Amino acid sequence: MALKDKNPTFAAMAKMIEDSVIDKIGAQIAYFLEDENLWKELPTPATLPSNYVKVFPISGLVRVRKTHWDATIISRNPVFLTFYKGNAVLQGVRFAASFFGKGQFQTTEIVADGKDWQLSQTLEGPYYQPYPKEKIPGDGDWKKLSRADRKQSEIQQYKAQATIREVAEGIEVDIDISGTDGVPVSVEFVFREGGELKNVTSVNQEKKSFLLEDGAMGTFTKGSDSIQFGPGLSKHRAFELRGALPKMDAPTVYLTGFTPFKHTLKLS
Repeated sequence: MALKDKNPTFAAMAKMIEDSVIDKIGAQIAYFLEDENLWKELPTPATLPSNYVKVFPISGLVRVRKTHWDATIISRNPVFLTFYKGNAVLQGVRFAASFFGKGQFQTTEIVADGKDWQLSQTLEGPYYQPYPKEKIPGDGDWKKLSRADRKQSEIQQYKAQATIREVAEGIEVDIDISGTDGVPVSVEFVFREGGELKNVTSVNQEKKSFLLEDGAMGTFTKGSDSIQFGPGLSKHRAFELRGALPKMDAPTVYLTGFTPFKHTLKLS
C-alpha cells in the first residue's frame, strides 16, 4: 500500500517492520522479490502517530496508544486486555470464577460508556433434579434421556463486568462480579518471558506462578522498562479454578477473592 498509494504512513510502518522484526520475516523475502512492483523505493516515511485511541469494531478491538505505553482491549477472547511499556510486556489479563465449570470471563462486545470501555458476561447455573420416572425408557438406553426433561431448581446467577479507562500514565480496570455469593475468583496477570518480577510471592517456581499479596503493588521489569501493577488481593490459594482455562506457559501473577468481588486494578 505504501508503493501503490504512495502513502507515507504505510511507508513508515514498512520501515518499522524492517527495522524491528526483520529476523521474523526473513524467510518470506523471496516471495516479495518475485514481484518487480515491490522493488521500487518507498516514499519518504511519515512520523507514525504515538497518541491515539482507535476502535476496530469488526475485529472487536480497541487500541490505546500513548507515547510511552500502549494497551489493547479485546472482545471474543479470554485475554481481554494487554499492556505494553517498551520491552516490558503484560501479554494478557484474564479472570475466572468457579461457577458451574463455565466461569472463564469472555465477552462478545466492547461497549463505550463515556470515557470507559465495558465488557460484560452473564451466566446461569441450574441444579438438575432426577429424571422423571414416567419418562425413563424400559430398554435401559440412557442416551434417550435428554437433560431437557429434567427439572431445574435453585438456578444460580452470575454477572461479571470489566470496566477499563485511561488514567494518568496507564490503565485502570474495575472488575465487578455479582450474583451467587462465595464463589472463588482468580485474576491472572500473564507476562512475557525474560523479565524480572518484584514484590510478588512465589507459589510454584516450576510453573512460574506467583501471588500478589493484599494491597501490594508488583513490578515487572525488562531492560530499562517497567510495568507496575496491582494492588494485590489474596483471599484463597485456589489459583487454577474448575472451568477456567489452563495456565499459560509464562510468568503469571494471581489475585484471588470471592464473590461478591469488586476490585480496581492499575497498570502503569
